[in-house]
Amino acid sequence: MRFFLYMLLNFKRCLKRPAVLALLLLFPVFSLTYRHLGSDREQGLCVYVYAENEDSFCTGLTRKLTEREGVITFIRADSEEALYHAVMTGDAECGYVFHAGLVDALNTGKKQDLIDLVISAETTLADVSNEVVYAELFEEYSLAILTDYLLTDSVLENPSTSEIESLYRENMVNGSTFAFDYSGSYSSYHGIRSGLSSQVLKGLCSILILLGGFLGLLNYCGSAEAQIYCAVTKNGRKFLLFAELFPPVLLMTLAAVFSLFFAGVPTGAYALLSLSGYALLVILFCSLLYMVLRRKTVILFLLPFYLLGCMVFTPVFVDITTFIPALRPVCLFFLPYYYL
Repeated sequence: MRFFLYMLLNFKRCLKRPAVLALLLLFPVFSLTYRHLGSDREQGLCVYVYAENEDSFCTGLTRKLTEREGVITFIRADSEEALYHAVMTGDAECGYVFHAGLVDALNTGKKQDLIDLVISAETTLADVSNEVVYAELFEEYSLAILTDYLLTDSVLENPSTSEIESLYRENMVNGSTFAFDYSGSYSSYHGIRSGLSSQVLKGLCSILILLGGFLGLLNYCGSAEAQIYCAVTKNGRKFLLFAELFPPVLLMTLAAVFSLFFAGVPTGAYALLSLSGYALLVILFCSLLYMVLRRKTVILFLLPFYLLGCMVFTPVFVDITTFIPALRPVCLFFLPYYYL
């Protein structure tokens, strides 16, 4: 009963701290505000395309790009000057100018200076849009090669270009050749942005709960060094350590749950169970940390380095193991890795 009363007093002490109250109140408010700002300012990734001469190949290519649905929205420019203006003013990430005689240049084996790419100084999208544009380009060029071959070599009797194109399109998508099926992929910029924002918010919530555990640990270390627990038995001190760790961790976990809910991140039974398991892991980790270090000054010295390691070696903002797989064993020493 006394330990339970001590835990309630620790709850009251946590709620009297301005820093704790600020985190408990401002973190969910920040999540809610960020969600509304993100939905109000949501814009697609726009790329402008322009055909210098309206030949059949360039016309078909620009039409197919503008009809394409996905992360990048292609818009047909009225003129080359309009394309440059859109890119330079930031209305478009980049732009593509298709020159006349593109098919003839490809037929002669020319590979460079076929298309003018206009890039905004602030964009990082060019490499991604290049993949899309050239994939569509060579799909259309394959149709042009096929049509030219069937018309000139008399492989078919009285072939029509419309029939050739119809059969080509049909066999491109019916799986008779080959196809790629991307499961779990994003079909819009909003999907990518929401996915990244959710992951970052979950990472910040994991750091918030960890901070709650460290707060309780520092409180207990300060009380122990002041010999407040000198009259308590060794086993009783373990309960007192739990009574110090549990209130701030629980409060930060509740703040994390509300933050995820306000931000629109799914908070079903599995998500709540994962968050609760992580909170218990934080309590266990802080208890073991006290048994090893014990000194408040040592913990305060190591705390910034550990939090920095959590930011770098766990996927709070970026998963470093994607780029350097050899660092995966290092990530195991940082708690947010097990939640994220």
